[in-house]
Amino acid sequence: MNDTSMEKLPEGSRFIDLSDYGRPLALHLVRFLVPYTSITAVTVTLAATVAGLIAAVLIWNGLWLIPAALLLPVKSMLDAADGSLARARNTPSQVGRFLDSFCDFFVHLALFVAIAHYTGQSYLYAVAAFFLSIFQVSVSNYYYVIKRHAAAGDCTSEIDQRELPEPFPPDNLSVMKFLHRSYLVLYWWQDRLVYHLDPAATQAGARLTSAFMTTVSPLAMGFQLLLMGVLISINQAQWILFLFTVPATVYALAAIGYRRFVLARALPATV
Repeated sequence: MNDTSMEKLPEGSRFIDLSDYGRPLALHLVRFLVPYTSITAVTVTLAATVAGLIAAVLIWNGLWLIPAALLLPVKSMLDAADGSLARARNTPSQVGRFLDSFCDFFVHLALFVAIAHYTGQSYLYAVAAFFLSIFQVSVSNYYYVIKRHAAAGDCTSEIDQRELPEPFPPDNLSVMKFLHRSYLVLYWWQDRLVYHLDPAATQAGARLTSAFMTTVSPLAMGFQLLLMGVLISINQAQWILFLFTVPATVYALAAIGYRRFVLARALPATV
């Protein structure tokens, strides 16, 4: 087993992913899990979910805020470990892919609601900030999936997930169908919105440079969790909802605009 087998992109196409700060620890964890345990990627996904929900409960109650803040990057690290574990064992799974997104949606929602409760802000405001944060994640994911396909990297995820994908050998078809339908309800409309904002990005190569991918990486969920944790730990949690409602949304739209109107015209196609 080597680190290359656990990565989503081949070595020549990798970039500095600011949301993937947990990857080094995740790889150490996977190196231990593969030879010494029978723990599956799904188990790691569920562990990440539990870590996120415990953090949400602690934030809701306003107790143990530093441990709550620390649990958020721990969740991000476990999120990196589950896919790496599946790739290291050569056991890709559509169930695991959709379960990860399903759990992330509800953990993220729980965190935003808990933050609103703790800071005395409106739950409606929290839900709006939550959906805008998911839009931001969709922007990052859209370009990352295109990059992975163009570079012949991990292709478990598709740009358009409307059709039920072919199951892998470990997948339970009934569970996969349920999770796929859930994905369409929870995420697909966001994915389509991002696609319609920049449909040309799906063309071969898409001119997605490493610098651009680094620029959009803070929109991913891992970096969002890190920002939440930092603001909670310095007693500035009241700014979290505003951060995702206004600045991060403007940043996401600016990144799309830059890809469409500047980067696409300035550079030759590349992966």
